[in-house]
Amino acid sequence: MMQSSATMEILKDSSVPRPGLKLIELQRAEWDALGVDRDTGCSCLDQLHSFYPGDAELLQARDTFVLTAQRTYVAALEARRPKKLEHKKAMKREAIIEFFDACNTKMDLPETQERLYRHLADTKQMPNQLIITIQRDMLEVLGVEKEHGCNCLSRIAQDFPQDHELHQRFEGWRHKAQQACMTVVKKHQVSGGDMPSTPFGDNPELCKLQEKAKKEIDEMTPADRGQLITKMQKKMEVFVNLPAEGRQSYMKRLSEADRLEFVKTQILMVSLMKQQWQQQQQMVQQQDGQCPKGTESSLGSQVSEPGRNSAQLIGEVAPPQQQQMM
Repeated sequence: MMQSSATMEILKDSSVPRPGLKLIELQRAEWDALGVDRDTGCSCLDQLHSFYPGDAELLQARDTFVLTAQRTYVAALEARRPKKLEHKKAMKREAIIEFFDACNTKMDLPETQERLYRHLADTKQMPNQLIITIQRDMLEVLGVEKEHGCNCLSRIAQDFPQDHELHQRFEGWRHKAQQACMTVVKKHQVSGGDMPSTPFGDNPELCKLQEKAKKEIDEMTPADRGQLITKMQKKMEVFVNLPAEGRQSYMKRLSEADRLEFVKTQILMVSLMKQQWQQQQQMVQQQDGQCPKGTESSLGSQVSEPGRNSAQLIGEVAPPQQQQMM
């Protein structure tokens, strides 16, 4: 049903306000022909791992079902892409939720994860900017010019101050992007890939500060190091989500003392990542490479609702601090 041309015609009709919700409606209707109450059927799907533990064939079929729903949803959005983009009107609440759902679903697709992985493997750079590009492109899929859309998203706290559900979805969107990035990094590390390059790259001014930063770090207590990372976390989030030219401009506006704190924080964060990487590799070696391969995926209620509970995302070129990724 989901892969049929008839379904796609329904979903891409502009009179259907939320194609994801319409797809759920079409899914639920399939229970009727089986003589199963819709709510009961969906509840059973959510509990397959409890009702049929170890049934790899059934769980694989469930995973295929979810993946088909996700791809159908994203394809429907692409088919609805308007020719004219909105440059002035504020994004409505429903459009923001659709954007969050669309980004979350896109992040879950194997082809997206492979694209992020290939970027990391080929460039040795974290895929932050690629994730941001995917998000910005999704704004235009939904008919909102990307720069205007970013501005609208940056105003969520001001425009919807009491909308706790929307704020929760925002945080979920941000978390989904973080999760996608770290999943790719772990895959890269487990496969023997080198650690990603730092966001400072070959910036000569920052490279000059590294020796001084290392010396000061050696004199810091573990508590002092932890406090510095906590203090600088939000600033680092803003920095890593900027394009290369934006990073240079950002750093030029800082005093030398602030730049030194940036370098110290980055050194500490890279050291922490290396420790985590080494611990993961040791665990793999201890298991002689025989890592159990699970048949389940963290689907939960998404089985019957692609994109539901997906309030998940990353930052933009100049987003508010809470919208940042790492």
